[in-house]
Amino acid sequence: MQFTVAIVGRTNVGKSTLFNRLLERPKAIVSAAAGTTRDRNYGQARWRGRDFQVVDTGGLEDRETFTEGIKKQVDIAIRKADLVLFLVDLKDGLMPQDRTISNFLKKLKKPVILVGNKADSPKFFAEAENKEWLKLTFGKPIPVSAANGAGTGDLLDKIFEFFEKDKDKETPENFSAVPPIKVAIVGKPNAGKSSLLNALLGEERVLVSEIPFTTREPQDMLLIYRDQPFLLIDTVGMRKKAKMEPGLEKIGVRRSITAMERADVVLFITEAQEQMTSQDKHLSELILEKNTGLILIANKWDLVKDKGPATTSLFIDYYHKFFPYLDFAPVLFVSAKTGEKVQKIFDVILTVKKEREKFLGKGELKNFLNQTLAKHWSIIHRRKKSGAGARPNITGLVQKKINPPCFELITTAKARLPDGFVKFIEKRLREKFDFIGTPIKLDVRHVKRQIKK
Repeated sequence: MQFTVAIVGRTNVGKSTLFNRLLERPKAIVSAAAGTTRDRNYGQARWRGRDFQVVDTGGLEDRETFTEGIKKQVDIAIRKADLVLFLVDLKDGLMPQDRTISNFLKKLKKPVILVGNKADSPKFFAEAENKEWLKLTFGKPIPVSAANGAGTGDLLDKIFEFFEKDKDKETPENFSAVPPIKVAIVGKPNAGKSSLLNALLGEERVLVSEIPFTTREPQDMLLIYRDQPFLLIDTVGMRKKAKMEPGLEKIGVRRSITAMERADVVLFITEAQEQMTSQDKHLSELILEKNTGLILIANKWDLVKDKGPATTSLFIDYYHKFFPYLDFAPVLFVSAKTGEKVQKIFDVILTVKKEREKFLGKGELKNFLNQTLAKHWSIIHRRKKSGAGARPNITGLVQKKINPPCFELITTAKARLPDGFVKFIEKRLREKFDFIGTPIKLDVRHVKRQIKK
């Protein structure tokens, strides 16, 4: 297993800023608003050739609406960590909340490094020598400025010293040999994204609440299923722009869109017991633009009443009629609350990922094209019979790329192939080769007709 380092402290001491500094990229949202981070946020850091996992946690503050939930998240993070970075604010000095956190950490008997943040000037850097900090019983704090990076090298050296004490606990060499499948969980606020993520993880890792926009930033969670790593990304619930709050929500939504761009597969979460809305349609269009794999999740299936043998078929028809451009996506009926069919999601993700990587050889595509043109002769040549212009003259079909599968239809016709004909070939491709859960792209390339001499 990997070494895990948890960052703990009261609100606004700069935990997320330090988290980003250690990762060397802005993964966590940073804001002056107390309680910006509510869930555990995981990231990978590297120092002196050693990789380790860093966990950013929510601030422990009595005034925070989600105090109990945040405390639970912090408690889980600390218990699973090998080392704790206890972050305090050198500008504010020792606060009562720092003493409370110190007592909490001592009970857990975890290795702790006291870190004094906001040492942005020599004056505050010297505050690390204040004997007041000794009352926390973790020694003098290591002064750092997470904002400008001062002192973080010394802190990383201290973390590295801890690693050296326990060399037996190494990351297995084959752990990173298989790249993780990146899965973004997307949906409206309160569709059950965080609940589903917790069910997939088998633990309560993200904060779940009836209050919309509980998740403020995309969260990355790594797990292994059947020897395959999965990187699960819980995203912010996305609302219409007119209803979107400025500041943190807009930042979170932008990062959720970025999360979709780097995902291999998107789980589009909807509420099975509710009618689809224009916001669901808007989200589906955003997902389609990203060309990722896609699985439609009908969550809260336990709330659907009077289910019978034909219920699922009726729901699938409804989904495909509401999202006609997503008819390639499988629909799964699950309940994050009860756990019903949640584990099946992993198997479908594996199937979709395999379909995205499917590559068809030239011979296979040539046979397909010849059979399709012969079988549907009357449909293909209908244009000439109706006087609508020259019939399509198709000479070849090749696959250019995967992830997603991209094809090129080759024609010698001077006129542009009608969109309906291109869609017709795409539909036949799906009927023959499946491509479940992945969009496919079909371009047309015009070549000059070769005149035989």
